[in-house]
Amino acid sequence: MRSVLIFTLKVWLTTIVSGAVFIIAFLIISSPPENMQWKFMPLFLFFIMLYSMILSLPTLLIFYFVSYGLAIIKLNIVWNKIILTSVGILGCILTLPFLIHHKSLVSQSSLIFTACYGLPLTLSIMYYRFSLNLEI
Repeated sequence: MRSVLIFTLKVWLTTIVSGAVFIIAFLIISSPPENMQWKFMPLFLFFIMLYSMILSLPTLLIFYFVSYGLAIIKLNIVWNKIILTSVGILGCILTLPFLIHHKSLVSQSSLIFTACYGLPLTLSIMYYRFSLNLEI
């Protein structure tokens, strides 16, 4: 149980921090230099991380319960990671309209934000070891 919780928190925190950094990088690359407010970037990065943490708490809980269920079922590790990636991306897609204040799930900005959070989510699920050990 503890190993599943640690795995879930590692994936969640890696996704939040990396996603926020990717969003800032995208804004820096896509915005004209004269429109950039450089002195507010650290505050904006902190705000994005905090806001993302708050909005992704339901996804974190669902991700934990799915991870715990997969640890009980003891499927092949490849299937576990595919299922966890699918659940994580779905949670990311359903959470992002609240983050960027769009009513549509499919728009240019929602796809960019999905990529900014989905890429680190997928990579962290594949990188971190998902243990099937349920010791407390």
